[in-house]
Amino acid sequence: MCAPILMTGLQLATSLASGASQSAQLKYEAKLAAREAQSQARQAAASAEFKRATASAQTATERATVFANGTDPKSESSLGALAQHHAIRLDPALNDEFQARLALDRGAIKSRNLKRAASSALTRSILSSGGLLIDAGFGGNSIRIPD
Repeated sequence: MCAPILMTGLQLATSLASGASQSAQLKYEAKLAAREAQSQARQAAASAEFKRATASAQTATERATVFANGTDPKSESSLGALAQHHAIRLDPALNDEFQARLALDRGAIKSRNLKRAASSALTRSILSSGGLLIDAGFGGNSIRIPD
């Protein structure tokens, strides 16, 4: 009579431990995904800041060159050309900023999905354990000792 109870208890403990272990692993992976996304976002933001500063310096140099050539740097044609060139120079910085936001969004989605999977793993193990208990309670998995 003791053997079926011990077997059911062992199966129950194994099922719960497996679910808890899988859940913990997935939660850990979720934290790693979030940290990796933050790291990628920081790198992209730093690159964007560097490119923005470089673009500003190049635009200042161009403005000084226009002024040194005797052209009025405030004329509409000069301002238009300077603004257009500056916008072109800022494009890589804007792209890096977009990549930073994209990395954060992707990391958040991956982290959220892993957390959901962790919750599901734990829920599945609890439900599986409940099934084992019900099966054992109705004699479906018990060993019968002959009379």
